[in-house]
Amino acid sequence: MQLAASQMSEGTFDFYLVALTVSGLLLLILAIGGFFKESSGSRILSGVIGVAFLGYAFYLFFIFTGGNVWMSYYVFIVPVLVIVNIVRDRKERANAAAAAPTNPAQAGGWNMTPGAPGMPPAQPGPSAPTDQRPTA
Repeated sequence: MQLAASQMSEGTFDFYLVALTVSGLLLLILAIGGFFKESSGSRILSGVIGVAFLGYAFYLFFIFTGGNVWMSYYVFIVPVLVIVNIVRDRKERANAAAAAPTNPAQAGGWNMTPGAPGMPPAQPGPSAPTDQRPTA
């Protein structure tokens, strides 16, 4: 998506350069680090878009002398999406940690109740010898 404007102020241009750089770095970090259980295709796409953002920021800062600037809204949305993903991932980890059993015996499956699921039935203990008379 492009933003068509006849004139762009210097402050807007500088803000766009910063947003391009931050978004490009975030996408590269996500691509290299492999956070949020992303697929390899998603990581490659993040890396390519991150390199494109950083390359365009480099071009605008060092080479650009004037003319038309292509402005994408995605540049401004990327940091928000990354923060949302971080919060969601931390919430999922906290929920998983809260759902995990806290007793190590339960975590290892050491339920010592005879006849419990996963345990063999109780074995009969030694019986009294039958060749002796009962004592009163």
